[in-house]
Amino acid sequence: MGRTDQPTRPSATLTLTVVALAGLAIGLGVAWDLMFFGPTPLVFIDLDYYRAALATVASHQPLYAALPYPPIAVLAIAGLGGLPVDVGNQLWTAATMVGCVALPMVIAKRSLQAKGEARPRTVEYLVPGAMLALMLLCSSPMISQLTNGQLTLLIIALTFADVARVMPRKAEGVLVGLAGAIKLTPLIFVPYYLVTGQRRQAATATASFAGFTLLGFALFPSDSVFFWTHLGKNDQFGDPTRVDNLSIQATLARWLPAVNDLPLAWVIIGLAVAVFALLRARRHFRRGEWMESVLTVGAASVVIAPIAWPHYLVWVVLAALWLVLRPDRRGKLVGLGIYLVYSLPYLLLAFPAAKAGDRVGMAVIEVAVVVPVLIGLFGLPRRSAAVTPVPASSPTDADVEHPEPAPRPA
Repeated sequence: MGRTDQPTRPSATLTLTVVALAGLAIGLGVAWDLMFFGPTPLVFIDLDYYRAALATVASHQPLYAALPYPPIAVLAIAGLGGLPVDVGNQLWTAATMVGCVALPMVIAKRSLQAKGEARPRTVEYLVPGAMLALMLLCSSPMISQLTNGQLTLLIIALTFADVARVMPRKAEGVLVGLAGAIKLTPLIFVPYYLVTGQRRQAATATASFAGFTLLGFALFPSDSVFFWTHLGKNDQFGDPTRVDNLSIQATLARWLPAVNDLPLAWVIIGLAVAVFALLRARRHFRRGEWMESVLTVGAASVVIAPIAWPHYLVWVVLAALWLVLRPDRRGKLVGLGIYLVYSLPYLLLAFPAAKAGDRVGMAVIEVAVVVPVLIGLFGLPRRSAAVTPVPASSPTDADVEHPEPAPRPA
């Protein structure tokens, strides 16, 4: 399906674009001012944590206690070691803000493609992309990401660029492997590639993961051996019932400690969620609902690991933003409902009560765990029959972007 010829008003489009981009710029500026020039500038806890890990490497001390990631992750944070603290904090924050804008822009462009625009012009997705970026900026996962200075958004961006087909076709899978080598959770997209019939991408991701992991062994041999022989044995995260740990295991520990204490109980539950998410993703993919398939797996993946800090749930917000742009009313309402759970007002109302031990407040917080579990079990809402994906034979953009797959028989 090509572009429908309709009368356009360039001046109105330009005005709307300028207003949307100005609003986004103001939002980013306010966030920057609060973080660096407010009455009490933020202390970026995770950035200091990464610097301590770099100091550990420099002193030839064991890395695992300081950084419980695969040792290759040191390369992702290495630039912090040569910068003054304030400069490092600002550069890291600026890079995070770039990601905060780039991911919604990709979603906005893919949304136009899902509606039949094979090659949408930049001006066509700037306005919805700016709106989504402002929504992402104001979500609790992104606020947690920014104020802690976390590595998580880099992992999500690498994975998303791969599965959302930003990469050239021949390179698809490389970034999933790289992200998985830094932090293991993205490896769920290897079976995703397999169940959706993308075997070449699965093989590329596996080879990429193996290659970067071997590089870690070459650069940090003893630390790599220790990490891979001690998976799941790091106890630095303390109390598993912490209210800001939004994983399945933490929820069980808070509400059903007897179940959580059973051997492998949370592993079985998490595995069931993962399997259902992959099956739902396969169903979405066969219907031509390609982005729904990607976001179903991404959203479900965040609560499967034993630790799920708030910034991990950026994946769930991305799923909400995709639904908000859907033309069908049901999709929009579900998207707005999901977004509400991860919005700043929800956070400000629920977390203080939950931290104080209020059971109602804790139950409200658990909704943030239930939502990705439900997405994994049931997938995202099916698109309206009126929404037609771009056929697989449509021409691609000059940067080798890929349209959505045509639906296959169930």
